[in-house]
Amino acid sequence: MLVGNARAGIMWVPAIGTSADTIRLLSRRAVPNVTFLRHAPSHPADHVGIQNRLAASAVTTHLADLGHSRIAFLGANLDVESRRDRIAGYSDILAERGLRGPVVWSCPDSRRGGMSEFAELIAAHPTTNAVVCNGDTIALGAVIAMARAGILPGRNVSITGFDGIEGASLVVPPLTTVSIAPYKLGRKLAETLLSRIRYPDQPLVDLSVQGKLVIGATSGPVPAS
Repeated sequence: MLVGNARAGIMWVPAIGTSADTIRLLSRRAVPNVTFLRHAPSHPADHVGIQNRLAASAVTTHLADLGHSRIAFLGANLDVESRRDRIAGYSDILAERGLRGPVVWSCPDSRRGGMSEFAELIAAHPTTNAVVCNGDTIALGAVIAMARAGILPGRNVSITGFDGIEGASLVVPPLTTVSIAPYKLGRKLAETLLSRIRYPDQPLVDLSVQGKLVIGATSGPVPAS
């Protein structure tokens, strides 16, 4: 629809399983376009994303520095590029610090998913003392599950999110997370597309914005045995 209505340019997030027909359409019509958050396979285009691996390394380092040695990752879907990168960053730090091997637990991107899968994760790996969540929504669900089970976030088990959504700072206790600065991301995305429209023959760009670790109250020192 957008191509048919002769849009000047398109900013888009490639979905899992984006069809080859979509890629061919954009290429055939030479539509200026920028992919956002995920690259489109076999589609050379400008891209704006997040330094997911670096951000996940930073939040895992934060937990390791607090003394946690049994850190799990909640929210795995290896079909998604951003999650693969986050899992890689998490795994990098475990290997670097010589900690227990990665525990990667699948979870839907929802509070309900975070609630149910956190409980399943702890049941399967009861010695886990810290959890890196793929997103704030999952982490907020996990915090609810912890409250129902009498587990204190940041004291019994530390938990972190990713995204820096508004609810992360409003929840009690405030969530430790990685802020991805959506305003900054949006500006870079618009600037990249406008530059492509104005200068169609310039080299492709691949920009990644660095996340910022925001320390809340859901992460704390490893509990005394």
